[in-house]
Amino acid sequence: NDGILIENEMNSQEWLSKFNAISPELSSSIPASLAPLSSAINIVSNQSSQSEMGKVVFFVTPSLQEEVEAPLASLEDLAIQSNVHIVTVIIDSPNLFESNFSKLMENTSLLSGGRIFKFSDEILIPDMNIFFEPFRRAYELSFISNIDSPGVHSVFASIDSNGVLIVGEPI
Repeated sequence: NDGILIENEMNSQEWLSKFNAISPELSSSIPASLAPLSSAINIVSNQSSQSEMGKVVFFVTPSLQEEVEAPLASLEDLAIQSNVHIVTVIIDSPNLFESNFSKLMENTSLLSGGRIFKFSDEILIPDMNIFFEPFRRAYELSFISNIDSPGVHSVFASIDSNGVLIVGEPI
């Protein structure tokens, strides 16, 4: 792990470009642990976010053999309290997909509002965009105008979502 590779990228195309440029050196990787997940959740939890902007942690890991139940419960609580969705990708032997670790990660991912995917040499990894697609939102704004006179007019947007009011600047 070389630290933060992509952080708070607002432009989806720039984010995808940065994501595709990541080329980890897997042959010299250190044994897996929950440390990267813990670090990511802590970083994302402490970030201020714009209203309606979600937080997602993408955790790629093999099955872990160490005892993870207690530390994972703590991370799960922090993720839920901070509204951080955990997307977990387990890459390992299919016979480990029903391991205690796999079941715990599945529960944690789903409780956080995230997802879990499991891949092995028998199950090919698809286009990575499918992992993030459920967390993307696009909005279309349309309006009907009753303006019937020529001249300069101001337009602004007002959005009320779950009790949060967002009012744009007049243009």
